[in-house]
Amino acid sequence: MTIQVYFIQHQNYVNASHYLTLLENYDLTENLVYEKLLLTFFTNLKKLLLHQPANTWRRPLTKCIATAKFLDMPNLAEKFEQTILQITN
Repeated sequence: MTIQVYFIQHQNYVNASHYLTLLENYDLTENLVYEKLLLTFFTNLKKLLLHQPANTWRRPLTKCIATAKFLDMPNLAEKFEQTILQITN
């Protein structure tokens, strides 16, 4: 998942999307909570980048941030928030 962060930070959305598409084909079990959280975040971030309506991506992204905070992952929550701000501004 860190490869998506790298590409997004460098505004290389095509490569980020490519790697995300590969990851979306994997079924993650519930014991992979961190990976599932990241996959949910990046899947909905992709919707944002593809200019889909906000009602398709806003709530899931907000839930990812809230979940990271609930799981006591403040750095991850902050990175999620910063990524969204970077793309929306």
